[in-house]
Amino acid sequence: MAFLPGLPNPDVCSTALMSAVFVYLKSGHLGTAARASAQATKTAAGLTPHHRVHAAGWQLILASVTGRWDAVRSLAADAEHAVDATLAAATPCILDVSILLNCATGSAQAGDEDEARRLEAKANGLGMEGGRWYQGWFEPPKIRLALARHQTGELAELAAADFDWEWEPVSTFLDALAALGDGERIEAAAPEWLQQGTFAEPFALRALGIARGDRALLRQALERFEAMGISWHAEQTRHLL
Repeated sequence: MAFLPGLPNPDVCSTALMSAVFVYLKSGHLGTAARASAQATKTAAGLTPHHRVHAAGWQLILASVTGRWDAVRSLAADAEHAVDATLAAATPCILDVSILLNCATGSAQAGDEDEARRLEAKANGLGMEGGRWYQGWFEPPKIRLALARHQTGELAELAAADFDWEWEPVSTFLDALAALGDGERIEAAAPEWLQQGTFAEPFALRALGIARGDRALLRQALERFEAMGISWHAEQTRHLL
C-alpha cells in the first residue's frame, strides 16, 4: 500500500508517515500502522540520524504496546545504534530515552535483567528532563518496565503522574491501574476509552473487568484482543478467566 502520495520530499514524507503510524495505531488499524512504520523506516534510512531515530522509536512503540516482545528484542541492537548516532551527531532526541526504555522492557520480559538494567541506566544517563510534554514520552515506557518487573511501588508512583496520553495509547496507563487494583481510577478513566474498534477498547474492557470482578467484560476484552491480533495481551487476559 502506498501512503500519502504527493509528498515527494523524503523529509516531509518521513514525518508524515510517522504521524500516520500514531493515528492508525490509536484507531485500531494495526496492520496499516505496521505498514506505515515499515515505509517510514525505509524512507528515513536515507535521511539524518534524527530521522532514523524517530522511525526506530515508532517501530518500538508499536511493538511494545502490542506486547510483541520478540520483535522488540530483534529491533533492539539497530535501535540502540540509531540512538548512538543521534548522540554522535549532537542531535539528541526525546525518543532516545523512549527507545532505550522500551528495549529494556523487552529484555526484562525475556528475563534478561542485566541487559534491562544496562539499557535503563543508559536511558537515565542521557540526563533528559522536561515538563509535561517530556513526560508523555518517558512515563509510558517506564510504566511498561515497572509492569514487567512487577514493581508495585514504582508503578504507583508513575501512575500517579498527571499528564495527557497524547503521544502513546492510553492502554499502558489502564494496565497500570489494573495492576494496582485501583478500581476508583479505573471507573473514572476507562469508560471514555470504550469506543468500539479502537486500540484502547480491549484495555478499557479488561481494566473494568478486573475492577468489577466481571468475567463477561474480561471475555469481551479477550475477544477484542484476538480479533485485533494482539496475541500477548490476549494470553494475559485469558489467565484472568
